[in-house]
Amino acid sequence: MNKINSIHSLEQLQSKLEHYCAYQERCHQEVIQKLKILGASATEIDKVVVHLLENNFLNEERFACLFTISKFHQKKMGKNSH
Repeated sequence: MNKINSIHSLEQLQSKLEHYCAYQERCHQEVIQKLKILGASATEIDKVVVHLLENNFLNEERFACLFTISKFHQKKMGKNSH
């Protein structure tokens, strides 16, 4: 992956990641990877992740539930009615 070496302010990073998380449920690793691609430092990554958690943009329990349901529907698993 190409790393973009542009400098973003903390507010810009928070705004970008709010939109990123609002579009689709994300896990912590996806958010951290996106921040690294945007060129965020380790302290900025921590601050943005805390901000997203506090404002309910990032929620591991909600992500896990939706991930499980989507796998259930994709793989056609569960009860078979014969």
